[in-house]
Amino acid sequence: MINIPSSLSWLSAVIIFTFALSVYLGSAKTSSRAYALLATLVAFWSLGMGGFFFSTDLKWIMFFGQYNHFVAGLIASAFYVFASLFPEERPVK
Repeated sequence: MINIPSSLSWLSAVIIFTFALSVYLGSAKTSSRAYALLATLVAFWSLGMGGFFFSTDLKWIMFFGQYNHFVAGLIASAFYVFASLFPEERPVK
């Protein structure tokens, strides 16, 4: 049977990753690269959510739960880097 939440999560991850790739390849600015990294991490988080919704074994549910918490911390760090670079290019403190 098709699991709709996991399917939508995986579809979202593919769309977000495609968008991140187009941003990364479309501009050489540091802030654009930081935004592409942020979007890629969101895509990885969405993949993890899809795995969490799809899993039926407790071992995999716990793995994807911990994976999503780890990636969420990386998203926060990447957002800090992006926010410190945008709109003008300046070094991260």
